[in-house]
Amino acid sequence: MALDKKGKSTYGLGHNLKMIINWPITVWAVFAGLVVCMLILVPWSVFSVIMLSVFGIYSIFALVLLFITRKKLKRELIGFASSYSHMQQELLFNVSIPYCILDTSGKVLWMNKNMHAITHTSGDYNQNIAILFEELTPNKFPTEKGGKTEIRFSFEEKDYKADIKRVDIGNEAGDFSNITKIKSIPIPEMSFIAVGLEDITEINAYIRKIHDKQLAVAVIDIDNYEDSIENIAESRKSFVVGIIDKYIYDYFEKVNAFVKKIDEDRFIAAFTYDALDEFTKDQFSILEKVKSVDIGKGVIQPTLSIGIGAGAEKYNETHDKAKAALFLALGRGGDQAVIKDGEKVSYFGGKVQMMEKNTRVKIRVKAQAMRQIIEVNDNVIVMGHQNPDIDSFGAAVGIYEVARHLGKKAYIVLNEVTPGIKPFYDRFEGREGYEDGVFINSEEAMRMSGENTVAIVVDVNDPSRVECPKLLEKEAISIVVFDHHRVCERQISNADLSYVDTFASSTCEMVTEMIQYMDIDIKLMGFEADALYGGIVIDTDGFKSKAGPRTFEAAAFLRRHGTDVVRVRKLLRNDIDEYKAVTDAVTNAEMFRDGFMISIYNCENSETSPTVGASKTANQLMNIKGVKAAFVLTMYKGAVNISARSLDEINVQLVMEKMGGGGHLSIAGAQIKDATLDEVKERLKQVIDEMINNKEI
Repeated sequence: MALDKKGKSTYGLGHNLKMIINWPITVWAVFAGLVVCMLILVPWSVFSVIMLSVFGIYSIFALVLLFITRKKLKRELIGFASSYSHMQQELLFNVSIPYCILDTSGKVLWMNKNMHAITHTSGDYNQNIAILFEELTPNKFPTEKGGKTEIRFSFEEKDYKADIKRVDIGNEAGDFSNITKIKSIPIPEMSFIAVGLEDITEINAYIRKIHDKQLAVAVIDIDNYEDSIENIAESRKSFVVGIIDKYIYDYFEKVNAFVKKIDEDRFIAAFTYDALDEFTKDQFSILEKVKSVDIGKGVIQPTLSIGIGAGAEKYNETHDKAKAALFLALGRGGDQAVIKDGEKVSYFGGKVQMMEKNTRVKIRVKAQAMRQIIEVNDNVIVMGHQNPDIDSFGAAVGIYEVARHLGKKAYIVLNEVTPGIKPFYDRFEGREGYEDGVFINSEEAMRMSGENTVAIVVDVNDPSRVECPKLLEKEAISIVVFDHHRVCERQISNADLSYVDTFASSTCEMVTEMIQYMDIDIKLMGFEADALYGGIVIDTDGFKSKAGPRTFEAAAFLRRHGTDVVRVRKLLRNDIDEYKAVTDAVTNAEMFRDGFMISIYNCENSETSPTVGASKTANQLMNIKGVKAAFVLTMYKGAVNISARSLDEINVQLVMEKMGGGGHLSIAGAQIKDATLDEVKERLKQVIDEMINNKEI
């Protein structure tokens, strides 16, 4: 049985065919009418008798044609239809495209010869299609009437495209009536899934070949060139430089890349995608090879930062992506490779702590640039990150004080006074210069911002995590960023001035340095200096982590401006409930994979933020012998927060990036929503396992 385009059965004789077969009856009726009229008008005339005789002869002919020829014609038509249907079935069975028909649950009802051939099945196969092709599961089938979908998969070293269509045929068997297996299976809905396979192995091979020959560009920088190469003895300098250059040339030329040295500390290379695959497979071993160069004692070891651009339509855009990737690599501390492939960003290396840079030129330039931006604007709005800590709060206070001394109206965006900053915040209430209206919320910040407004962001470079994200979207304002965290792909890209120093221990340290180079006479008050000093103390864990010469110089400057070390220590002390919770978390910590300590911090009675308690727990765990990295989980505001710490063996930032967070090599964190503590803990273990197996950490 066949269906027309409207889904109606075409079995039997169509309308046009019926007219052809029934024409003798129509003619007979017309003829009979003419004879009757003739007999009425000229009864029994010669002409009437002739007409009546002819009518009689025609009636006999019509009857013979109607009852004899018509039956024969029907039989011939039915025979032709049956032969045609059988021919269709044979063509479908022998067609070169592998084809099968399923019920809506995926059970095989019928296959043609080629589908049997590629699946190595016999003619009576009636199992689920997912047994043969695991990708073709019923949940992927179209559900709407006449719906279509496409699934690509591999089977026995070949690539296929499955064109899947839902066929709804009402209460009749339709085109499938001649497939005997369907007749024996009751299908109330009369819905079938038709699947045709197209072999796309050769097409995919050409696509991969075209992809592999696309261009990628790398920009390679030698980190700390002035502090390392320039300080090597003259007799060895050319030798060391030659060794590093040879390593770089050999590494890229082994994949037939074009390499060119364009400056004393910069190279550019161009190569194909298949070469890029080789680099990613060996995790950019050139990074470790350059660090193995013996440059002598007392000299900073040179490292490489590599930015690679790929996936752009134009060559100049590919180069722009490479430069952006290099900026990311440098912003994350160097000694790593960053790939920007379209919108995807991948990181390699960055496993060790970089040496602090002692140069003051960059600090002075940034300080003067910020002063110029503040001076040309009327309002200054300072904001840190959501759920602010003392580093964010102290840095905001320092910038506020700079703006106030430059005669500008300044505000600090603070949506919430968290337990971590409350002891310091309480000391600002009622103080000179901090009257009502200095600390504002996001709604007030949006109302106060205008064309002559500069928004200064501190301690964060992720636009989604600032106190007022919408403020950064306003086109009329200027934006300045100060941060010490490693840069990630989610960064504030429209800043007029961005100063991200991953060598700084804290943003408070950066702001303290900036104050010294602003060329204005700023005399900090004791409670302001305490807030800046508190930020340094917290982020360095009491000057035990990431504390370099710049850190102690900043602390000395704040001490001269009234910081009381004992007073700050009292403000940062734990309450008894928090202390007990930290002790419990340390006691119940679990050692994982020989060096990774994982614990859960839980404190419901403490006034201190759980995230602060988790950070203190992580710091305590790092005092345990044999611990390479510590991860402490806590629930806060419906999300699981992770505080990660390490010393110098593990880059916890890489681990936290896998969990959706970020931070520093030795201090990092993440926030995971819509998950339980146990679920996040298991996910963290999986990430650590994967990274160890892939030699990423």
